[in-house]
Amino acid sequence: MGYRVSMLTSRNLDELRDVWEALFPQVANISFYHSWEWIYGAAYYLYSDSLQLAYFIVWDGAIPVAMFPLELKERRVLGIIPDTEINNLSHEHMPRNDWLCSSGHDPSEMLSVLLGNLDSYTSSAWCRLKIHSVLEGSPLARAASCMSQYRKHSSSGQSSYYFDCVDTSLEKILSSHQRKNLRRWRRQADALGSVTFDYVKASEGAEFDEALNAFFKLEASGWKGSTGKKSAISLSPSLNGFYQNLAKANHKRYVCQINLMKINANPVAGQFCIVAEGITHLIKIGFDEDLKHCSPGSLLLGALLERSVRRQEMKRVSLVTAPSWADRWHPKKMESRSIRIFNNSLPGSMRLLKGNGSKAIIKVMENNLAPLLSLIKKTVYR
Repeated sequence: MGYRVSMLTSRNLDELRDVWEALFPQVANISFYHSWEWIYGAAYYLYSDSLQLAYFIVWDGAIPVAMFPLELKERRVLGIIPDTEINNLSHEHMPRNDWLCSSGHDPSEMLSVLLGNLDSYTSSAWCRLKIHSVLEGSPLARAASCMSQYRKHSSSGQSSYYFDCVDTSLEKILSSHQRKNLRRWRRQADALGSVTFDYVKASEGAEFDEALNAFFKLEASGWKGSTGKKSAISLSPSLNGFYQNLAKANHKRYVCQINLMKINANPVAGQFCIVAEGITHLIKIGFDEDLKHCSPGSLLLGALLERSVRRQEMKRVSLVTAPSWADRWHPKKMESRSIRIFNNSLPGSMRLLKGNGSKAIIKVMENNLAPLLSLIKKTVYR
């Protein structure tokens, strides 16, 4: 099969949208990171000041069959040899990423074609492709493991916690100790007033806008707010734009949903979610830290699990990453891998040595060879 490769950047978002609309229906087992809002948000908000973000498209004739969002970082080995390092997206607010891949095509063949064509789109030869924390079994992870023509290094990445909600009950999902905790926290919350839970989708207009604003206020309370570390979403124009854009997700295969716990109609805990084909992904959470004695965040998660178990169309609740606070919930765990693929070149070999803990050797070579190489370069190009 004769594949070809093209590249688009954040300057080509209209063209990128056309490619996404043609490719997305061919993608099986979608997740939130396949959504247009996620892709657009990365290019327009999180990487808006950088020209290093590129989208590589693999084509089968006139039909797009894969899309790789990649960061390009130009560097120098030994202070003089130019090379390009390539990473999948790894922004702290994008904990999960993967490519878009048509289910009818071989992922390893498409990745091989991409790697064989990368040098046509960079000013220097690529040295290393770093794939950060992709879930095991994903098309990209499977493809990377098959690249026998290149040298590779694989390590464990950040796991993803989740709860299966099909043909089960809350008693089976949670330990008796955790259910006891939930009952105790609920009694403490009930003592403060009327407790309610809301689940509002992006399709619900003004009600959703109100819920979204309530979530942002909760997320900005406490240590993240203006009197703390100032890391709240609402305090950063780029993060606020990213999440406001993600909140527009309202596709037939995925939708943004805000879950809120309220006491006397006042929001005390919130979840920013993307629901995609029966899986609720918790992208961000927030709660009123003044009420931590009754753990409103835990009560909201417990309520979401109970609701998901009752609803036949809900298959799973995913925490996306593996936060330490969730250990006591004893969720199931999906492993991920971080994979580095090294080009068969001098810069690639140097990066491989560094990756294998040979930094001391590299440092000696840089200190001793760089001046010699610089002299040779000046002599040759005099």
